[in-house]
Amino acid sequence: MAALSLVACASNPADNWIINTNPSLPREVINFPQLGQVTKGELGRTLAAWGVRSERPAIELLEPWQYVEESTLMAAVTFKAGIGPLSATATHKKTNETWECFSFDYVRGNNWLIDDAGLPSAGKADLCRRGNEFKDFGHLLIPDSPNRRPFDVEFVETAVEDFNAPTDVQEFVYNGRVGDAVKFVYREFKNNYARPAFTQDVQYDLSQSDEIGFLNLRLRVLEATNTSITYVVIQNFVSD
Repeated sequence: MAALSLVACASNPADNWIINTNPSLPREVINFPQLGQVTKGELGRTLAAWGVRSERPAIELLEPWQYVEESTLMAAVTFKAGIGPLSATATHKKTNETWECFSFDYVRGNNWLIDDAGLPSAGKADLCRRGNEFKDFGHLLIPDSPNRRPFDVEFVETAVEDFNAPTDVQEFVYNGRVGDAVKFVYREFKNNYARPAFTQDVQYDLSQSDEIGFLNLRLRVLEATNTSITYVVIQNFVSD
């Protein structure tokens, strides 16, 4: 972890902690709309989707936070405002207290002593949270450091899509109507990217039937214009 380089004293402080840099993430199950429900969609909107994707918990700092005051011993290190995704968990071996750590961009002051220690002037550092308490990763390992400033900035809890976790999502998108023909785009997302080989344009003739299907998906068109559609999903891509 980049934040380990911010620790200025104590021998092997990480020996007291179990650091997990690959925490388990919640997986979101996508399955909409509800079967049999009259639903209205617009041009370019997804009408039906099924699959799973992973989300990574995150903290958004609404303003920068400087956690070490300027001194000749340690540079002032400032976490930039923005979203920091969950990067690790730290569990103390004796107390079993567990902290969630979130990765943020940081910048530091130009103190010459810390320059010799090799700390980059900018990079990634971890802000760790347990309940309503926050500490930078270095001062989590050395909690009695006199230079630590309290966490005193506004934040919100959020989540970001995890681009490194397995993803498998199928979508059916409305693409308009010309005469009796209604058009759709089928998309498959693998690991959060739509691959060209799994994107397909399809078209159906409403004069033949108001029920259309693609793979396992079945839906009935109640009304369609070039900008909107009212429909009922009979069966999604994967049936319950």
